[in-house]
Amino acid sequence: MGDYAEYLNTNEVLYTICIQGFEKGKNTDRNKWGA
Repeated sequence: MGDYAEYLNTNEVLYTICIQGFEKGKNTDRNKWGA
């Protein structure tokens, strides 16, 4: 169970980073501070 929970947590982190990077790139002109 521990390994599976760790796997889910890792995927969630990677997905969040991916979404943040996409949003940041898409909104570069409006969000100069990188929010």
